[in-house]
Amino acid sequence: MTIVKVKNEGSIRCITFDRPGKINALRDEDLLAVIEALETRPEGTEVVIFQGANGNFSAGMYVEEFSGFDLNSSMAHIRIGAKFLDTIRSLEIPTIAAIEGYCVGLAFDVSLVCDFRIATDKSSFSMPEINVGMPCVMDISLLQQHIGMTRAKEMLLTGGFYPARQMEEWGFLNRVVPAGTARDAAAEFAEKHLLGRSPAAVASQKRLFEVWLQHPHKEGVQISLMEYGMNFANPDTQSWITKYRAEMAAKKQK
Repeated sequence: MTIVKVKNEGSIRCITFDRPGKINALRDEDLLAVIEALETRPEGTEVVIFQGANGNFSAGMYVEEFSGFDLNSSMAHIRIGAKFLDTIRSLEIPTIAAIEGYCVGLAFDVSLVCDFRIATDKSSFSMPEINVGMPCVMDISLLQQHIGMTRAKEMLLTGGFYPARQMEEWGFLNRVVPAGTARDAAAEFAEKHLLGRSPAAVASQKRLFEVWLQHPHKEGVQISLMEYGMNFANPDTQSWITKYRAEMAAKKQK
């Protein structure tokens, strides 16, 4: 039975990892449940918030999952993990990781592929795979883009733990808030900065981040030109422009 809990709060879909006594460690079935929760989100969902229960985000994969792995079983497992992270990263609406306590291993990957990361001053981050006897793979390849190659090598080759303030200094976190407030801070951030935007424009911008990630610069620019043009093919775009102009005019009159 999956430990993933899904709750809709208005236009926000909250996905919670909840495995008491195991620091919300994840199994393959939990990754599949998250994929389903994202792919079947209700129409009108504008933001997804990931969080953990019991005072922690997650310890990553349940270590017992690896017992008895051979080439075939390990590849089957890692393909589920790759699809899990790809689904989060390429989602066409914003995602926020609300991080309390430990954020370790695959959970760190989750925070990495989210668009925004809000942690507390008691949060701690680690990629301990090297200590378990395996390399870090999948979307952790993007870590160097967030914190630089030197720091990424330090994290991945030592498997150490790094406090939130350190990760904030390295440019990995958007906000650091008091312990116990990550979820509320994430919701407040969504309400203030993300909700009520043009769904077409948000989806377009999210697709462009993927284009810029996957393609060389010149090719990415050319694809972005087409994306820009297609945005104006959407009939809603002009209504959003009209709305924005009216709001700006009203502000000038005050």
